[in-house]
Amino acid sequence: MQKEVFSKLPKSAVFAADVGGTNTNIGLCSVKGKRVILHVKYRFDSQKISFDSAVRQVLKDEKVKISAACIAAAGPVSPDRKTCQLTNVKWKIDVRKLLFKCLLLNDFEALGYSVNVLQPKDVKIVRNGKSSNLPIALLGAGTGLGKALLLNYHGIYHPNASEGGHADLPVTAEESEFLLWCLERVEYEDVLSGRGIVHIYNFMLTKYDGSGTSDPAEIMKEDSPAAEHTRKQFVKFYARCAKNFALEGLTRGGVIIAGGIAAKNVHLFNQDFVKEFMRNDAQKELLSKIPIKLIKNYDASLLGAAFASLNACI
Repeated sequence: MQKEVFSKLPKSAVFAADVGGTNTNIGLCSVKGKRVILHVKYRFDSQKISFDSAVRQVLKDEKVKISAACIAAAGPVSPDRKTCQLTNVKWKIDVRKLLFKCLLLNDFEALGYSVNVLQPKDVKIVRNGKSSNLPIALLGAGTGLGKALLLNYHGIYHPNASEGGHADLPVTAEESEFLLWCLERVEYEDVLSGRGIVHIYNFMLTKYDGSGTSDPAEIMKEDSPAAEHTRKQFVKFYARCAKNFALEGLTRGGVIIAGGIAAKNVHLFNQDFVKEFMRNDAQKELLSKIPIKLIKNYDASLLGAAFASLNACI
């Protein structure tokens, strides 16, 4: 367990949790309008502790009154928003067992709510533009590919969940060899994820010499022709996915890129990304006016969960 203290904790705080297959982060926050202040954050290893015991540890240490609460969980949330079976860990979260009333969201829904409270330092501007409360496309690659359409109601962006990560991957004629090599239908998530980086890399190894690795983080840093072409192709697929989502949702308010892979490789989202995003004959002018941002703040889901605890439209 790791603990970080950012500022003095008030007597009453908002409880926010971001529960994933690797880490479970719990924050105690203050929410003032569209400003979320993270006072204290705990990080637990999801594979070594249960969620219930993590909550008990935080409440035992902090002795704070919980004024509102929200859990963002990496898994399918039940229709009544009471339970969630985590995708990559054996936990099942049941908010009815908690000692306080709590909203349960999918982790990407919480990330969507974070758009309302992120500060300029939390994002990288890939391309400037005006949003004017219009729809926004949010997408992020990590363990899988998350997508959400953000719609503005009365000045607050609310996420509309999506399973677009499982849509079929569109490829150009020159990339058809990649599909033939895979020998099966390929989903967006099969290339825009940690395992997707490995898939592309293994294909590139058939064209360039290299010993190979199965670690996505190493591939993103490796100095080799195979790794370099992997990164270029990954960015192309990412930009193409963003473009298609922007066109499907007519998201004139912007495209926001999230997820751990982008946050750790901000430099890759440059003019090459924008060039691929703009590659469209019929709607090039529309695409040219859409702002593109990238979320750098690792705690964005915690901030979104805290904000959602008081503002979610469920």
